[in-house]
Amino acid sequence: MIRQFISFSLGEQRFGLDIVPIREVIPRLNIMPVSRSREHMHGLVNIRGQVILVIDAALIIGMEKRVLSKDSHIIIFKTAEELRRVKIPGMHFNPECYGDKAIGILVDSIGEVITLDDAEIEPVPSHIEESRKKFFLGVARQERFMAILNADEIIIY
Repeated sequence: MIRQFISFSLGEQRFGLDIVPIREVIPRLNIMPVSRSREHMHGLVNIRGQVILVIDAALIIGMEKRVLSKDSHIIIFKTAEELRRVKIPGMHFNPECYGDKAIGILVDSIGEVITLDDAEIEPVPSHIEESRKKFFLGVARQERFMAILNADEIIIY
């Protein structure tokens, strides 16, 4: 099956997410920290009157905390209701993971949309910690290496 992925960077590494569960990508706005929240919960942002929790995907997958920059963006995921309306044969997303409120992930920079056939996606490398493997769907090796993240697992973490 042919799928499209939005590519982005976390530190020096390149990652991708399937575009199906993504609602939109926005430049980083003022993110209000939430006191006493879990470390990976970066804060809240108001987008057109909707308050959205922003999480740091890098911390979830075991990377170090990074400094935000002018290139930082937020990838906003669809809600469960929005995802249920998507009718794609063989869709592998579980709408129940997404809840009734949109959630965003903070990334260092946005790349391009990459089209891949499932056959181009290799298994998760064995050097990834066992406790972190669930956050990855595999890797794609094109002109640059791209680790593909599992949106369902990132969202429910």
